[in-house]
Amino acid sequence: MNKAEQLKRPFPAKDIEWRIQRSGVTDKGKPWAVVLAYVTNRAIQNRLDEVFGIEGWQNAFRDHEKAVECGIGAKFGDEWIWKWDAAEETQVEAVKGGRSAAMKRAGVQWGIGRYLYDLEANFAECSLNDADGWQRASAKDKQGKFTSFYWRPPTLPDWALPDNEPKQTGNAEQPTVLERLKADLNAMVSEKGKDLSQILEWFGGQVNRNIQSMDDLAEMEVRRLISALQKKAA
Repeated sequence: MNKAEQLKRPFPAKDIEWRIQRSGVTDKGKPWAVVLAYVTNRAIQNRLDEVFGIEGWQNAFRDHEKAVECGIGAKFGDEWIWKWDAAEETQVEAVKGGRSAAMKRAGVQWGIGRYLYDLEANFAECSLNDADGWQRASAKDKQGKFTSFYWRPPTLPDWALPDNEPKQTGNAEQPTVLERLKADLNAMVSEKGKDLSQILEWFGGQVNRNIQSMDDLAEMEVRRLISALQKKAA
């Protein structure tokens, strides 16, 4: 296995962290969250040690206003090859968080964790009640009120795990395509600060029927409504 293939190998589930990309609350008061998977920085460093040796790689940072660049250099013979990427500073521990995110992005330039980009947007399992191992977050409903909730990430598919990694058991039944579309629509409406009931009333007039909630929408209608809202925003 050459170095490029070694760098691209999937990581065990313990080396993957999940972060909320977007979240919200449904009309029925149920919280939801779409999460993305990332390789931890420690796992990236260990992978570089394994492939290049502890003296065969290095990193460097360039701080900018509200952004950080990270470069990872690897030694091939007598030559150092560098690959760079950048990230914005984070809201918590701005510089440290920005450097951490930038290094993850620089790692992807080397192929480390790049396979995670092939994952579809995943919905976390969410609850209003706390449980062991669940993380706390908050989401805003369509009235602008914040609701605290707890979540745990989905499981990784078999292809995103090493061959010797035990198969993960699912935490919960994954949302259907229709449920995901409705969540996207709800997020879009919340982000724009619009009144969902007014939008549904308007759309009902477009399709000549009474629509009182998103439960009244079929999949193609949700797609059509999302498309209409995107065109209005353009």
